[in-house]
Amino acid sequence: MAKHSGVVAHDPEAGITKTFHRLHDGDWAYQMQQDCQAIADANAEARNHCSPWSPSKEWKHVARVPLIFIEKWKRDYGLDFYSRDRDEQRRIDRLIETEFPWMRTTDGGIT
Repeated sequence: MAKHSGVVAHDPEAGITKTFHRLHDGDWAYQMQQDCQAIADANAEARNHCSPWSPSKEWKHVARVPLIFIEKWKRDYGLDFYSRDRDEQRRIDRLIETEFPWMRTTDGGIT
């Protein structure tokens, strides 16, 4: 339970709020929250009504991932969302496909 809390940053466009909490034992806790509903709604709209392909057909838009999950996956699984390592990207793809299908912007396989 927090003794004192304070918002240190809020980005209304991204829907992210960062808060620090002073705990009763004197330690500090950091909390980051993001309202992901707009992203989930945009992903559902894209799945239902948009072509995932770029005009050149070179790129396929397969997912939209909230920033809070990018940070969580780094902390919890050691995954770097921005890594160019193919194995790491495959792990992220599997995570999205199996546990977070609402992040998908298209049906079918990610890779």
